[in-house]
Amino acid sequence: MKIEKRKISELIRAEYNPRKISVVQLQELKDGIEEFGLVSPLVVNENPERKNIIVGGHQRLKIWEELGNKEVDCSIVNLPLNKERKLNIKLNKNGGTFDDDLLKEFFDYEELIEWGFTVSELFDMDETEIKGNIEDVDYSEKNKEIDIDALGSDMILKLKYTEDEYSLVREQLNKIASTPGKAVWKLLGNE
Repeated sequence: MKIEKRKISELIRAEYNPRKISVVQLQELKDGIEEFGLVSPLVVNENPERKNIIVGGHQRLKIWEELGNKEVDCSIVNLPLNKERKLNIKLNKNGGTFDDDLLKEFFDYEELIEWGFTVSELFDMDETEIKGNIEDVDYSEKNKEIDIDALGSDMILKLKYTEDEYSLVREQLNKIASTPGKAVWKLLGNE
């Protein structure tokens, strides 16, 4: 493998690159690059028919350039278009998962949230701490509280309700939860 510094102005973004990230993910990536630098080189093709095409690292390059850099480290490959496209997909397709037991043993829940995990990604980590289903909480006491944690936000909304209002609260929360991209919520019992 050959690593070279390349001028950003000479690099060409792949026209087919299907990778998209949200504004929140882009900000998390930017935060990481600002803190640690660009620790992983871009992948750039040197094949004469695909010279200077970026195969992997489009989002990192965007941020690196916004931060005022004129050059970037690149891992150089020599691939025809069909192999270049395949590598692009392989680099962008994250198929791995985290070992929940190791996350629980070596990391605090709060720091994982701070570092970019969402509540929904951590639901299975500690079921006594996080309730993923309204049925899991005992609502027999009057004036129980429901905490709703919006995805990507530290804002918590606490609702107080009586036993008689339980059905209406549940119905509204289920409407929120079933609206794609609108909100993610968690329920915590008063333990």
